[in-house]
Amino acid sequence: DVGYRILSGQDLYFDVFYNAGPIHPYMLAFFYWLFGFTSTAVVALVCGVNALVAVAPYVVSRRHLPFRHAALATMVSAFCFYGPMGLPSYDHSASFWLIVGVLVLELNGPIMASRRGLVVGFLCGVCASLSFLAKANVGLGAVLLFPVVFLLSGGRAGILMCYLLGCFITT
Repeated sequence: DVGYRILSGQDLYFDVFYNAGPIHPYMLAFFYWLFGFTSTAVVALVCGVNALVAVAPYVVSRRHLPFRHAALATMVSAFCFYGPMGLPSYDHSASFWLIVGVLVLELNGPIMASRRGLVVGFLCGVCASLSFLAKANVGLGAVLLFPVVFLLSGGRAGILMCYLLGCFITT
């Protein structure tokens, strides 16, 4: 497994053939480091990421919908994220970082007139880049999503520049 080989000291792309971005193997290596090279590490990665992803739709939908609808959105998203495929995948890792970026944006509310907007722009850039580095086709949507949101919501040029700085520093 590529995560174990990274944990053993091998270099990704030099010692190990891998056809996608480096984020997913390093996430696997982190969980192998925490739990050992066992199925527990794989299950912990799947359950941990799924739990965080299930919280995000609840937080976002609860701000706009009644509890019943927010709970339904949470149950559907929790099953649909890993339900059909119980193994960690770079698609899921890329989607995870996109969802974290959306959650950062949503939790900070109207940010366009504050200095906090610069930090949010930077963090969204980091999350978009991590998503892109996990899997390019999912991450490309993330990289394009946040600037559109910033520009359509009347964002200042500084927020967009902080976003680009977050993207640049991460890559």
